[in-house]
Amino acid sequence: MGQTWDESSMRGSIQQKLIFRGLSLAAAPMLCFCVGHCHGVRCRMERSAAIQQIREACKTIALQFMKIHPALPHLGHEETFKDSLKAMHEMTVQLETIKKKIGKLEREDDSSLL
Repeated sequence: MGQTWDESSMRGSIQQKLIFRGLSLAAAPMLCFCVGHCHGVRCRMERSAAIQQIREACKTIALQFMKIHPALPHLGHEETFKDSLKAMHEMTVQLETIKKKIGKLEREDDSSLL
């Protein structure tokens, strides 16, 4: 007999993981638990909510990057400094790609309303 899942048990499991990792439970209600179907529960997240969640996550990531940059010179290791700056730049480019894509989707949604 396999274990069955319902939305409340999945949310509880996610909340337990957030608590274990020391993360805020405030993020838990916004979490989407699947792409399409997950354990037989249909995802109810609307596109606009997904766009907002992604936009907020991108902002959080960018803010965390801003904390890394000033600390790098204090490592006292030139190679690590250069490689880290390069990696941060690459990740920032990827983050901007995500933001552009969701912005394009949002504009398409807005134009369809006209």
